[in-house]
Amino acid sequence: WFRLLFWGMLVCFPVWGQYVQPIDMVILLDRSGSMINTDPDGITAPAAAFIVEQLMLANPENRVAVVPFASQAYILGRKGTLNPGSALTSSFPAVVGMLQAGNSQGAFTFRELAPDDPQKFLDLLRTQMREEGETELELALQLAGGIFSGSDDNRRKIIVLISDGEPYPVIRRELERRFGHNLVQQAARERAAGREKGPNNRRLVRMYQEYILNKVAPAIRSAGIELYPIAFVGEGQAQAPLIEYLKTLKQRITGDDNVIIANRQNLIAQLIDFVPSNFNHIRVAKIEPFMPEGQASKDWDITIPNIGKQIRFFLFYPEARPNQRVGVKIYRDGQLVGEDINPERFTPLVYHQFLDRGGRLVFQSFQLIGRDNAAGQFRLVLSPAGTRTMPAANLLVDLNTSIYPEIAFTPTPPIAQEDCDGLLQLRDLETDRTFSIEHLNLVSQGIYPE
Repeated sequence: WFRLLFWGMLVCFPVWGQYVQPIDMVILLDRSGSMINTDPDGITAPAAAFIVEQLMLANPENRVAVVPFASQAYILGRKGTLNPGSALTSSFPAVVGMLQAGNSQGAFTFRELAPDDPQKFLDLLRTQMREEGETELELALQLAGGIFSGSDDNRRKIIVLISDGEPYPVIRRELERRFGHNLVQQAARERAAGREKGPNNRRLVRMYQEYILNKVAPAIRSAGIELYPIAFVGEGQAQAPLIEYLKTLKQRITGDDNVIIANRQNLIAQLIDFVPSNFNHIRVAKIEPFMPEGQASKDWDITIPNIGKQIRFFLFYPEARPNQRVGVKIYRDGQLVGEDINPERFTPLVYHQFLDRGGRLVFQSFQLIGRDNAAGQFRLVLSPAGTRTMPAANLLVDLNTSIYPEIAFTPTPPIAQEDCDGLLQLRDLETDRTFSIEHLNLVSQGIYPE
């Protein structure tokens, strides 16, 4: 077990005694009208939900807020944007639940939240998540800056931008003061006449995009905020303009030009290592494919030692058909502890399921919270629900543990190109037990690691 355990931690563990900086993250979720064409499956909301879950697994002290934006920018689940600094939260299941509700159709039952008026709250979330309007990135970035006013220097600040297009402003007075009354009015007349590519509107859009790069981006960088862009590009859509703009924006803010390009098929593969991890987040299993298309049943077993505080079973369906559903039961030591049907029966279980715009299954996530619930002999039992066979599936199993790697060197610190002795052991911070390493895969980075 610890051979697997330590390999899973090797690339991200801190040196003995090193402080692991918690993360404050704001996810900017583009809901402009163009998303209907660019993201025809409607998987940007599931993508945001997966990132939130990863943030929770990485470190329970992390915090997150979601900002859906189009012609306006909102704090997901709030009626207004007053006091944005209080929006960051560690209630990750509640945030995923709001994304799930805002992305849903028909009746919806809140599990992690208890709003006073569930229907009114559901209407608010669906309004905020509706795909219509322009791509007012400036307003979204400004709101993110306000949200980070509730952060502090001890936290790493990250903006995740999920978008499909270059910024495109709404006609507003502030643009007149910035770029000139005549230009903005002429651009407005071109839009009203259906001439979006008219010379004045194109000039206004270009000036707006340059303003974000030259004015907004430097202010974000000076506040110590990083940017992680994710681009959704539709079939047949020209990628170059969007990708180049996002690369430039990231370069101005974070100093590199790495941009993730995502679609339904590669979504989890692209996002699985997206969130900066922590030493106690261990990926126990990653099986692709876990189940091929057309199976009528699937059982799978895994043994987890008593080191975890939380375990997640995540099933991702890259190409499910609209009528395909999967019934999932989870047993621990022979006892049923989780199921997709009426999951509220199981107290330590947090369950989320996302469908795409066409009603196709995107993912199912089962999280068992608590040390007593995250260890034992687990069995997953999958069966068709409503159809004779199941869609192809991939599986992730993750642990958030209390294990901490302790490393000591002699001399301290080690000196490049000189011999040194190292002591390495694993300590359970909750029980103060230590474990030796039976086998170690060691990776060094750099010619002379310091």
